[in-house]
Amino acid sequence: MRKIILIFCFAILLLGCKKETVLLSKIDVLKNNNFGFASNDGFNCFIKENKIAVYSKDEKLLFEKVYDVPVSAFDLDNNSILIIGFLDGNLKEIDLKTQKESKIDKFFDSIKILTFSKNYQYILWVSKNNSVVIFDRKTRNFSMGAYQEEVYNFSFDENQKKMYIQFEKKLTILDFDKKIMLKELE
Repeated sequence: MRKIILIFCFAILLLGCKKETVLLSKIDVLKNNNFGFASNDGFNCFIKENKIAVYSKDEKLLFEKVYDVPVSAFDLDNNSILIIGFLDGNLKEIDLKTQKESKIDKFFDSIKILTFSKNYQYILWVSKNNSVVIFDRKTRNFSMGAYQEEVYNFSFDENQKKMYIQFEKKLTILDFDKKIMLKELE
């Protein structure tokens, strides 16, 4: 009788672990550097090295895509456009609603940080060698600056007037329109 109870408990544990494994695999996607996750009102995007899987909110797989080069950075805008930066410097966008993919540009260096401005007009990225690039999605124009220090993050304020660049030990605030440095905070 004791063996039957132990076997029964062990079986319940195994069944529970199987369900937990599925949940943990999604958590791993969020925590591991080789993985990524982006979501908006209609889509969930899981990215692992060179593979992208896009799911609907009800967890149905919509499509998967495998690239020749690993994805190094990505972001998803409010219109369900997924922007992807690659280790070879390519920058692509996928309209998740239509699944149409288009190339934005080829940059000369690997893209390590990629994000949007708050109003989604600009795509902002940082290269492996700390070049900061601002791409205007409407005009298709670029602005660029290079730094000797490692760039950890950057963003615009709500009005798109000030740009904040975060380094290891300081924060630089720039006037985006005038292209001048306003101040540095250490």
